[in-house]
Amino acid sequence: MVYEDFTTYTEVDSAGDLTVTANNVDIDTMREDAVSYVFKDQGANHFGDFEHLIQGTYTTSQVSGRFGIESLSNNLPLTQQKMIDMSEGLYATFFRSSAGGNPYQIFLKDYNTADVDTMDLGAAPPYTRYMTFKRTGTTATLKIYTDAARTVLEDTLTITCVNDLYRYNGVAASRGTAGQTDHATGDIDNLDLQEITTGVTTYGRLRGVVHWGIG
Repeated sequence: MVYEDFTTYTEVDSAGDLTVTANNVDIDTMREDAVSYVFKDQGANHFGDFEHLIQGTYTTSQVSGRFGIESLSNNLPLTQQKMIDMSEGLYATFFRSSAGGNPYQIFLKDYNTADVDTMDLGAAPPYTRYMTFKRTGTTATLKIYTDAARTVLEDTLTITCVNDLYRYNGVAASRGTAGQTDHATGDIDNLDLQEITTGVTTYGRLRGVVHWGIG
């Protein structure tokens, strides 16, 4: 595996809630009204079909607190509110629902189609999950595993998405909604975009697009 070096990404952190190291982003009581995320401009039309590996831990949260696992979009900021406003982007996130029972959740949504799928984690965090985020054509999936080897599949979230090409990817995105003060704590680790670099050509393993430039 080749993990993304988050220190080469751009950090946006309106409230000082993020701590970025090479393969890890720590989120410390990040409020929903923060505008915070760690992102990279990969260039226009970079992400078509893709398969990304990523790890996340949801440590604790107030009601409705959340943080993004991974976001892909053609617009900045990579917050949930921006995606709502633009009706665009793919967003996988940890989220605490106000409902009883098992309020800690993961959800996957395409903000163009508005299709969403959700799974319950339970009521007693912390939760660490190992995920495979994949888009093929108009289908996006998030496979959620309980082990690092990804042999114990807990659930698969599946949504209908647009067949779009995305420029930006990011992790640990806040909700970014004014007036929302609940917060969440956790971390994102070990993002592997599974892109193959040979010479001067960078290939997405699944996306079927070739990008010329220094790899």
